[in-house]
Amino acid sequence: MHRFRLPQRLSDLESLRSFYWVIWMALLVVALPNLLMWWVSARLGIPRAPIDLDYLITAAAIVLIGRTAGFLAFTLAVLLDLMAAFLPIFGLNFVGSKWQVLWLALSHWSSSKILIIVGSIIATTGILVLAAGRPSMSRKCRLQLTGLLIALGLVISTIEYGFLLWDHSLSGAHFHRQRLACTRMSRETYYWLRDYFSLRATGEYMPIVRGGAATWKYFDRRTELSERATPASLRAVGGGRPNVLLVLVESLGCLKADPGRRKLFAPLWALEAKYEIESGEIQFHGNTCQGEMRELTWRVPQGLVDRNAPRLSLPNWFLTRGYRTLAIHGFTGRFGDRLAWYPLVGFSQALFLDDFFAANPNLELQGSLFQGASDRLTAEEVHKHLLIASRAHIPLFLHWMTLSSHFPVDSSYAEACRPLWFQLEGVPSTICALERIQGDTINLISRIAVDPKLAPTDIIVVGDHPPPLPSLQDRQCYVEGQVPYVILRSRLAAPAP
Repeated sequence: MHRFRLPQRLSDLESLRSFYWVIWMALLVVALPNLLMWWVSARLGIPRAPIDLDYLITAAAIVLIGRTAGFLAFTLAVLLDLMAAFLPIFGLNFVGSKWQVLWLALSHWSSSKILIIVGSIIATTGILVLAAGRPSMSRKCRLQLTGLLIALGLVISTIEYGFLLWDHSLSGAHFHRQRLACTRMSRETYYWLRDYFSLRATGEYMPIVRGGAATWKYFDRRTELSERATPASLRAVGGGRPNVLLVLVESLGCLKADPGRRKLFAPLWALEAKYEIESGEIQFHGNTCQGEMRELTWRVPQGLVDRNAPRLSLPNWFLTRGYRTLAIHGFTGRFGDRLAWYPLVGFSQALFLDDFFAANPNLELQGSLFQGASDRLTAEEVHKHLLIASRAHIPLFLHWMTLSSHFPVDSSYAEACRPLWFQLEGVPSTICALERIQGDTINLISRIAVDPKLAPTDIIVVGDHPPPLPSLQDRQCYVEGQVPYVILRSRLAAPAP
């Protein structure tokens, strides 16, 4: 056993061993994982800080407590690093989404992919910590080395902050800390403490820019909307009361091989005799719930939707006009906390996976990671409720959040879908499967739209967010930060209020 101290001379073998151990440990548990994650992130085009100082906590744990604590800290640091790097691809904020992602992973604990990933991480961190070892040191030496590690982290963080200010002053534009930061220092711990001590501001819902939602464009044809309009601005709208179907298609982006999505939306454009049709693109990057709030409230939360969701919403506006409001989603309502915020924004009824199971206990789930009721099944439910509203002469506002095209896509479901009616050349197989599922969903919408039993119904189809594809090559097949929309306004006369 030997004690740590810097070598005084080359012949001091004991001091050299201690000094080289510090270098060896720093390489294994600090430099190596940082370099590996940085290389993987660069290959996939994922924004990540080159230096993650959370790994210094691992080194400090090994020095102060021992290899067992170091192993636990190392494993946690790697898992947090993976989540913080990959969640932004899905438009998810790490702070608000980590518990929901953990719940999703635990609900699929038996998945071979999850077992392989977690098992590989635990095995790798265990081997590296064991390889690093731990010499005997006095308490004073341990505190000194830990203080040195913390001081190093503070110095690098100060340099990072200077780089951020310098870059911001040069560009004069809003910068994204995660994209430009040189380091990332234990922000998980900071956010955890801030949340638990109620220091985080709530109710942060930012208004969208003018025309930044497909529903905005739908109403902007009927009334003059101001730059910062809210659904309360629609009270002066006159005219009839058609049914309104809002469809947010999961992961529907603007494919460069299909400008304007005219090919994908071809089944809807074929309905020009019955509908007045408008299409285009809107700028957006975020997650699914943020996309829903964009269309329903014209405001976007900074994180996940919470119980401060805006009450000035389209569903509440439709309620004041005598409409029935209904939301349908094929996944569980617990994910995204939809069970809580759907009623807040004005949905008098919502149907989720549990409701489909209640109607059919033998329901076959579809999907790879996000398993739920398929778009084909939920489309039947949407069609049924629109027909009920047509027969009852009670106008309906129906919000349908699709599921089947959620990434990662279910390849078996994609193969069962109708082949695309247009060619996709030079497009990866993952995108072909995604487009095939989305094309099938567009076909389902067109079948609803042509039903002669349907009362006058306006249909708004829009993507919730661009596809969250991990591969940079795949993401480059889409226009960054854009989602397409198509609006079908019924040419039939709607009943007066």
